Amino acid sequence: MTVIAKASRFFTEIGENETVTYSVLNTQIPVRTLRMALVRDRADVSVSVVAVREPEKGVDLISSPVYAYLWVYHGGVDQEDFKSVALEFDVAYSWLEEQGVTSDEVRLHRLEGERWTAYDPRVKAITNGTVTFVVEVPGLSYFAIGLPLPAQEISPTVLEPVDPVEVSRPEASQEEEEEGLSHSANLVVPVVQAPPFWAGWSLPKVSWSGVLLAAIVVLALGGAAWGGVLLYSKNMKVFVPGTAMVRRRRNGQAGSIDDLRERYAQVKEEQDLVRFHVRYARDRIVELKEFVARAYQEGYEDEAIEAALKQAGWDDDIIHHMLQRLRPKERKESSS
Repeated sequence: MTVIAKASRFFTEIGENETVTYSVLNTQIPVRTLRMALVRDRADVSVSVVAVREPEKGVDLISSPVYAYLWVYHGGVDQEDFKSVALEFDVAYSWLEEQGVTSDEVRLHRLEGERWTAYDPRVKAITNGTVTFVVEVPGLSYFAIGLPLPAQEISPTVLEPVDPVEVSRPEASQEEEEEGLSHSANLVVPVVQAPPFWAGWSLPKVSWSGVLLAAIVVLALGGAAWGGVLLYSKNMKVFVPGTAMVRRRRNGQAGSIDDLRERYAQVKEEQDLVRFHVRYARDRIVELKEFVARAYQEGYEDEAIEAALKQAGWDDDIIHHMLQRLRPKERKESSS
């Protein structure tokens, strides 16, 4: 066994369930920290961490690539005294690249008896081209930092041939042979008839009193709505905006033609007034209205009034509107 580097630590006393930490400062040893706890009080405990090229004679080497072999042994304490052991170790990132693997594939192998047991560490940190791992193991021993062991080949199970078993059938009786029957022909396959499709149906339980009450409510609401429609159609008021004009229709009788003509003339007059108010100021329209009314009172004819207004600059549409609106009733009757 060739030793590369060695580091040791001596503890005068370790209490029960007390966790002690040993920090390895030698950079030639991949182990950075060793933490352990004991199940009972111990005194004069020593721990040594040794980096070796290979284990001692008689110990099989790891068949997978190995980054480093370690020998961690103790003094003043038995293997059964360890409650927990945690190792923190480093692996160069360049070695992982050479092997073509990632940090997830690194394993810490511990020699247990005559065989190696692999433990899966977790990555703690990656600094300065070094990956730091931490792993818990049941105790101290030989360790190997490397890759997983190759899977063992499993030999396929070979089934031994089984001699065929001849199954004898009961011989047919003489009567059956004469009738040409055999036991296989006498087998009767039972026929299972499917139940009818309505067998699984069940009518839901209905509260007939609730159905009757709902029908009464629906009929009452429908009757009230229909009565309201009839009442509104028999006695309806029509309100028209503008000059107050209310027409009441009773017993289905419509308004007369004169009412429609009057309403049409009223609406047209309102539209003209709106158009004139947009074009002329309200004061000028009032002034025009007073002029036309005074001219009719003094006996002037339509032609004279129209000529005077055109000369004053009024448009034809508003002149005709004012003349038609303010013309005395007797003149309207004579012209018609």
